[in-house]
Amino acid sequence: MALRTSKAFQVEHRRLAEKEAPTLVLRHVRSANKVELHGGVLEAQFEDERGYLVVTTEGNPQEEALFIHWLNPALHIEDSLEISADYTPGIFKNPTAALTEEGIVFSFFDDGKRWSVTVLKSPRWLRHKYPVKRKTPFWQRSRLLVQSGAAIIP
Repeated sequence: MALRTSKAFQVEHRRLAEKEAPTLVLRHVRSANKVELHGGVLEAQFEDERGYLVVTTEGNPQEEALFIHWLNPALHIEDSLEISADYTPGIFKNPTAALTEEGIVFSFFDDGKRWSVTVLKSPRWLRHKYPVKRKTPFWQRSRLLVQSGAAIIP
């Protein structure tokens, strides 16, 4: 089943860190359970019967980091990725659920390219390339496939 826009989470509070990315504490609306995720701003959320795709950012457009989290229905983080480049501005824009795949497409860096995140049906061993960094342990298989697409044609 394809991902759809969700309102499953609300920001409970935000924890600032001096040398690390801030942390968001999100409350699941239906169960009132809480989950902590990297990021300072809740940008977008999607869901299907397998879980939740939550997108957060640090909240600093001059040198932004985008965090993409996949949570199972029990709200355990199954995969988490960061897209960032030193000294490079980024703004998360135009997120839309992909019609053909189980994922989303969006813009981030101001280079005219679209990014896609696909939630894999089964975990795979993947090697992500810069500027994508995996936030979960290396011995776990990936649930998220991130790709940088071609330039947007106006």
